[in-house]
Amino acid sequence: MMFEQTSERLKKVSSERLDSAKKTARKNIDTAKKTAMKSLELAQKNIERTKQEINKVHHRIKTYPEYVLQYGLSFVFLSAAIYRIFNFSSGINEMHNLLMPFFMVYVVIFFELIVAVFLLFDKLVKIALILVSVFLSISLLFSLVANGTYIIRSLGELFVFDLNPTDFALHLCFLIVSLYLIFVMNLNSKKSMENYK
Repeated sequence: MMFEQTSERLKKVSSERLDSAKKTARKNIDTAKKTAMKSLELAQKNIERTKQEINKVHHRIKTYPEYVLQYGLSFVFLSAAIYRIFNFSSGINEMHNLLMPFFMVYVVIFFELIVAVFLLFDKLVKIALILVSVFLSISLLFSLVANGTYIIRSLGELFVFDLNPTDFALHLCFLIVSLYLIFVMNLNSKKSMENYK
């Protein structure tokens, strides 16, 4: 009799524990489903936002080809800042060669990052371009002061393709400008054809 009562109690406790475990498992599954659904919705929204941004950029480039140059300039300044961050000694040497104090490396990196972000996200573009013009003018002036005689004597290098990164970048710029002009000419001829119709 006592054994049967104990057996019944154990069955009851086991059944209650099993029910409790099932309820907990169901709750956990429901919570996991809700979390997964929210994550999926968030991911879909982010994908949609990214698609919209890509479409905006594509539309801008198609309608206003000057955006190609704007984004290109942004890429150049961003690359320069990243390079200086990871090759800090090169930045210090650069400041030394330009007769500037070494802490100017920090100023230049900060400036390049800010300008790159403004141009990339199309914010305060006119101000960013004015700052770039001033920055480049100062850099050119300092380079002439520091080593003007050598620069003038070596002008012939501009007309020879030396196998170095500077000449490669310069010729790449020529290529980009040429392709840009072809693109603008095609765009203008299509517009004039549409106006003629």
